[in-house]
Amino acid sequence: PHGDLPVAYLSKKFTQTQMNWPATEQECYAIIYAIEKWHKYLDGRSFIIETDHKPLLPFNLKQQLNSKCERWRLKLQQYQ
Repeated sequence: PHGDLPVAYLSKKFTQTQMNWPATEQECYAIIYAIEKWHKYLDGRSFIIETDHKPLLPFNLKQQLNSKCERWRLKLQQYQ
């Protein structure tokens, strides 16, 4: 938003099980997958996650997360 540009793109095909997940879980998994994929570049650095998926915006506030999303939220805390 402030003149920043992506340095890489990533894609991954969902498994059949993942395709049955609600959109919020799919979006959250995509963030987790990308962070794990680029861990060596992100660890110890400040970075911003941007999403247009509005249900994920309060993700850090722990508002009624299911157990899967809660595990992912806890995993993300190591980067704060």
